[in-house]
Amino acid sequence: MKVKEIMSFPVIAEDEDVPVAKIIKHMELSRVGSVVITSEGKTIGIIVDQDIAAKVILKDINPDEMKAKEICRHTPLFLFFIIPRKGQVK
Repeated sequence: MKVKEIMSFPVIAEDEDVPVAKIIKHMELSRVGSVVITSEGKTIGIIVDQDIAAKVILKDINPDEMKAKEICRHTPLFLFFIIPRKGQVK
């Protein structure tokens, strides 16, 4: 199996200051498990469904009151090769 057969395209990306609730909505609508997080148009990290479960849901935090930058994983090396388009949903 090739990566292109299982990957999501286009990449879903959001700004670091959006509420986690918006990230959850994009993930559900796009049927993806991760969203790339940007700052001033540059990739700074990623949020995966596990981040939302562990850092928001299990801690009983309102996702409307938490920003993406508070829970994202900051810039794993592979993210430098992703050029996301802000808010793009397939």
